[in-house]
Parts: sequence; C-alpha cells; structure tokens
Amino acid sequence: VMAGAESQGSSVPVGASPTQQQKSHFSGRIGALRLADLIQLLNSTAQSGTLTIRDPEQRQGTASIIEGEIDNAEYLGTNGDRAVYALLALKEGEFEFAQGTPSKTGTIVTNTVTLLLEGCRLIDENRSKTQSIRVP
Repeated sequence: VMAGAESQGSSVPVGASPTQQQKSHFSGRIGALRLADLIQLLNSTAQSGTLTIRDPEQRQGTASIIEGEIDNAEYLGTNGDRAVYALLALKEGEFEFAQGTPSKTGTIVTNTVTLLLEGCRLIDENRSKTQSIRVP
C-alpha cells in the first residue's frame, strides 16, 4: 500500500490549512489488502472520497464514500449494492483512494458494515457451492 499527497494546484495561499493545500490519496494491490478490509478502514475512520478499483482485465469500478458510508458504487454495468458485492469478490487488482467529497447520489441506503457482511456472506456461499465434495 502506497500513500502520498497530490497538490491541488499552485494557487494555494501561503498559510492555508493542510486540507486546502493537499488532497490525500493512497493506492495498492488487492491481494496484499482485501477490499473488504480497506472499506472497513475507510468506514471506521469516517473518510470521504472516491475509491477506484481496477480488476486484472483493467475494467474499472468506483465507490463513492461519504463520511465512511458507501453512497454509490458502479462496476461492470451494475450499480448500488450489487456493484459493491461484485467488487468485494475480486481477489486481484489495484485500488486507489482519493480523498474529497463526492456528490451524494444516495444510490445505496444500506449501511457499509451491513453491505460488507452481506457481501462476505454471498462470497462464502458461492465458494461452498463451487467446491466439489470428494468422497473417498
């Protein structure tokens, strides 16, 4: 996981607050850090910004997060809860979080912790269906 700061521009007045001077972001690989863990961290620290995810085929998904709660998500032509569940199922890829305040759309009304629990349940359920049972 890499962290850094991007300057918002050269016209920032001297003595401006750190939030006026810099826009924080961090990025990393899914696999080194599970997406559910990252979202849980953003939730518990009440972060606001846009989480951009690229799967191994370089298809992009996004999640708008406002004060730690996922407000909207889009991935593979789906949005809302279903997009979150599809993103959580990714085992590989890359992510980047850019701090800021995304426009509120209210596509997702379920709280983030409930989304994460349901997403993990669906993933576990799907895994158990796809694993074959071998009888000796």
